[in-house]
Amino acid sequence: MSILVLEIVLAIIALYLAYTIQYLAISLRGIDLDQKTIPEDLSRFLRRIYSNEISLKMWKREDSSMLIMAALYTPPFKPLIMVDSRFLKEKTDVAKVFLAHEIGHLRRKSQLRVFITAMIALIVVFIAGYFNDILSLLLFPIMISIVFLIYRREEFEADKYAAEVLGVDNVIKVYRYVEERIRGKKSMPKSLIHFTIYVLRKVGIYPSIRSRIEKLSDYSPETSK
Repeated sequence: MSILVLEIVLAIIALYLAYTIQYLAISLRGIDLDQKTIPEDLSRFLRRIYSNEISLKMWKREDSSMLIMAALYTPPFKPLIMVDSRFLKEKTDVAKVFLAHEIGHLRRKSQLRVFITAMIALIVVFIAGYFNDILSLLLFPIMISIVFLIYRREEFEADKYAAEVLGVDNVIKVYRYVEERIRGKKSMPKSLIHFTIYVLRKVGIYPSIRSRIEKLSDYSPETSK
């Protein structure tokens, strides 16, 4: 039993190190943004919806096939939002939706939720393997699926947060605008990060714009502003 506990602890440490490496790798790919770089309207909006200290960066290199923004929460590091330079060129209402979505992830600590789910999945698989290897193998794809479902759910929850801040109709309007802009663009991503998102979208783990719109359409308008 002591060996099992040790294996679980080492697996959790390895998982945390993977998250830490991900944070550092993405952070190093960014350029720090200051108040002068961000439009004043967006800067005020950011301060209004998220008062905690945050690291805001812009990708050094971008991929023409997709616009990627990311919110990372990996203690003890500062919450990080990575933005695409094209985000700063968008209309203010569009940029606010993108930013509110990422802030939604930080406020919900989405990455931490996925990490905890993955940690529980590891523990379950290791304990099952301690008693029966076949049971462990059967449980593994189930637990991985649960982790992916939590990841997908957090995307929708971040959309809901944006809807609470800006209004459901406004967020849907922006997503339809984005959907129209990317329609017909099928070029393959060139970087590993963009390729990963591309694959996640293809297999349905990362929600499409259409599925986001459909979810928001079912969202209660009571929180719309």
